[in-house]
Amino acid sequence: MEITAGPHGDTISKVCCGSRYILTTSWDSTAALCNYDGRSALRATFDGPVLSGCFSSDESRLFVGSTEKRVAMVDIESSKISGVGSVFSAPVSQVCPNAPGGPWSLIAASQDGHLQTIDARQPGGISYKIDPKVVCADTASNTLVLGLEDRGVQVLDLRQISKPLFTRKLNLEHPLAQVRCSVDGKIFAASSLASRIVVEKAEPQPSAENFLFRAHRVATDNGYDAHAVFGLAFHPLDNNILVTGGTDCSVAVWDLKKRECINSYCNLLYNVSGLDVSPAGDSMAIALSSMPYLRTPAQSKNSNPSTLLIKKNIKLV
Repeated sequence: MEITAGPHGDTISKVCCGSRYILTTSWDSTAALCNYDGRSALRATFDGPVLSGCFSSDESRLFVGSTEKRVAMVDIESSKISGVGSVFSAPVSQVCPNAPGGPWSLIAASQDGHLQTIDARQPGGISYKIDPKVVCADTASNTLVLGLEDRGVQVLDLRQISKPLFTRKLNLEHPLAQVRCSVDGKIFAASSLASRIVVEKAEPQPSAENFLFRAHRVATDNGYDAHAVFGLAFHPLDNNILVTGGTDCSVAVWDLKKRECINSYCNLLYNVSGLDVSPAGDSMAIALSSMPYLRTPAQSKNSNPSTLLIKKNIKLV
């Protein structure tokens, strides 16, 4: 079953699947919730583009990062918006939840290279300087993976965040687009702006099982076009299944053990700017955004620049 929800008035910056709702954030200055039938449940408006968002561990609240330079907390039941943590000196580009029962609620990163751990119950937050700057981030279990401006990653233990477990350069020729962790935090995948994807164990010593592959390349008369991979998600029940989405308007499902594509969804209306898989693994939310610099003539005729595609009752494993 396929359902279209939205639309947003600009590029969707983040899509996140919870057990009841799907969260989307957008450059149109909004964060929105819909259920898996596509019905709108909440829409919050901010004073500038919304760059990232996530659910709280109990899914009763949303945390949103934007150009307002502070993390906003949205109560899902009351729609009340309040600021949490300390004010950053630059836009908040990454917001990730902490593990359930952790000493703080979330981790946020700004565009000027600062990381902040925030307890939503307390004023202020604890800040750390990260160099190079963080361009993407994800958490799972007790693992935090930061994608860095220099095409490297920094992996930290959420229980002792002051000192990274390791920092490592990735075998990518172009800047990072996205990074995601497996549900148990033992594996991470990182994608680039030009079709390369690396899959590695979250361990200090490089593993022989780490590997790189290419995806979302479109054949042309002169070779191929390498597309950015902004959509990245592990299956929540199987670390061997990775879903990717690219600016070639397609989504691919990969079996990492066999290292092959086992399913794909092609010829989507717009470029994939993000995706996520539901906690039960039976639904997928795909953010389709008509990014102005990638827009085709056919896409330019459509009046809705961004929308959310929900695929229900799917079988990825």
